[in-house]
Amino acid sequence: MKTTILSVHQPTTNEKKTLNDLFNLKEEACYLSIFELKHSHGFLGIIKLIINNRKSKFILNLEGENTDYLKYILMTFALFAFKLKFTTLRQSKPTQVNIFTVLYTSLLIFLYTVKNYINLLKTKLLLALFKPKPLDFDPRKINEIYYLKTNMWFGIKAGGSIGHISGVVNSFVNRFKVKYLTCESPIMIDPNVEIIDLNKESKIRFAAPYELNQLQISFMFFNYIKRLKKKPKYIYQRLTIYNFAGALASKIFKIPFILEYNGSEVWIQTNWSKGLKYPELAQQIETFCLNQASRIITISKVLEDELLSKGIDKKRIITYPNCIDPSKYNVEVHDTNTRDKVRNRLGIKDQTLVFTFIGTFGAWHGVEFLAEAIKKFIDKHEESAPQSFKFLLIGQGVLFNSVYDSLSEEKYSRYVIFTGIVPQSSAPEYLNASDVFLSPHIKREGEAFFGSPTKLFEYMAYKKPIIASALYQIKDVFENPLYPNKSLENKSADGLLYEPNNLDQFIYWLDFCLSHQGDEIIKNISINSYNNGMKNYTWDTHVDRILS
Repeated sequence: MKTTILSVHQPTTNEKKTLNDLFNLKEEACYLSIFELKHSHGFLGIIKLIINNRKSKFILNLEGENTDYLKYILMTFALFAFKLKFTTLRQSKPTQVNIFTVLYTSLLIFLYTVKNYINLLKTKLLLALFKPKPLDFDPRKINEIYYLKTNMWFGIKAGGSIGHISGVVNSFVNRFKVKYLTCESPIMIDPNVEIIDLNKESKIRFAAPYELNQLQISFMFFNYIKRLKKKPKYIYQRLTIYNFAGALASKIFKIPFILEYNGSEVWIQTNWSKGLKYPELAQQIETFCLNQASRIITISKVLEDELLSKGIDKKRIITYPNCIDPSKYNVEVHDTNTRDKVRNRLGIKDQTLVFTFIGTFGAWHGVEFLAEAIKKFIDKHEESAPQSFKFLLIGQGVLFNSVYDSLSEEKYSRYVIFTGIVPQSSAPEYLNASDVFLSPHIKREGEAFFGSPTKLFEYMAYKKPIIASALYQIKDVFENPLYPNKSLENKSADGLLYEPNNLDQFIYWLDFCLSHQGDEIIKNISINSYNNGMKNYTWDTHVDRILS
């Protein structure tokens, strides 16, 4: 009998292998992921897929720390398989549950759905009652801060936001006391930070409508601060969709509020996803947060200009790009065997030149552009330099399948290694095993690039050349970049840039790195890039600006 595995998130290759071994699956299972399918099919589409697979054996995969938040939704979806019994998997232990257990969870879903609508009404009332007004404060006087980590990660936790959060928090704790409020386990956070896990005090269970679950999180954080007899002196929060906790606490309890703004979540959901069910509410909350913040920290001039266009006082805005933590990302902290171990594990020979991309395969990352360049590069060199190079593509995301399929032909696939998502803590080892780094961001028609790719600064820490798109603020990261067909005499050069979306120029630099492997010019570029990163782009430098 065919097996369908219903999960919160798409299992990794290793997780699939574990599931196959645990259940002795004879054929490839059908994997249905709520988190990914929600974006591509919508909830009705998920129900149709479950009904279409109702004749198969159903396993509800409840592995993963944050699965509990979505457990009730997962089990309610399982009803549409019309089964009397289901197998659930939790902490590697299969358990049989009957239809009555599933029906009971559906009743709980109904109760939490009612709670979501009550939270909706409460939020609208609060936004109507309280008008935002930023508080004056001197950041040099901060001796304690509450960091509100209000976003949640599902599946393997990796990506630039993790490095950003840990980088800022860990730099803070080197200066003053930090209390880190979260509803999940911290990642890469300094042990000197005081962790306050709010989920231990107040359980969250996601229900319908899905977006309103974020209000549960918002009230969880706000209510914790409200209960404190001794209120925080300062609050720092990264802006997340539908979350007003820090701003409301600032308004009601007169607490100076620092807001981290990495772009409008409302705009991102509207333009890069399927949109929002409550866009006006989301925009109201975002505006409330921006107008209440004593200081807004952003990562690019594009975002600064956007804030100014919204009427935000320039004096409240601090702009500085993303950075790195050199205690974690740094070629100097790896022992000499780490590079060889990773390359051996990946089947990469000593003399093979490894071009590496790491990222979440998103809209701006240029991964489809990269796939096209890889094919042209292989076509050009497969006879003259067979197997002298590899492309190491680390990560996964919305465009992963497109890239994977594009490079699936054996002629190309033997030159490409897909790792899938790797844990954030393992990323430095993969970077240390690389020889050339790729940042192929593309220019999208009608959109200004507002990001600050964390990967760029992580690359700098490994004394290897970086090929990067000269897109908006990316080009400003480098002090003395080289461009195709220009003089190579600049001994201060620290990057290899090309015109965005220009395939020929990108391949020019791939050729250059292959033909100059080990040459003095490559060594100089690599060292200069490293020195630039360590001088200008550590999280300590970033936090210096926040507190200036």
